[in-house]
Amino acid sequence: MPASEFFQNARPLTLKELLVFTAGVAGVLCVFWLGFTVGSRMSHDLLKNDNAIENM
Repeated sequence: MPASEFFQNARPLTLKELLVFTAGVAGVLCVFWLGFTVGSRMSHDLLKNDNAIENM
């Protein structure tokens, strides 16, 4: 089935579905952003020590 047929037969999104989708995407992005900031902060604290490799 070509993509054009699929989108032609699809029903329009409701406001609730759009809000749930937006919240889901925002949640996933937030988790990645928090993981990146916490991970970079931890690595920065580890590398701040002179003997960071020996302490690991």
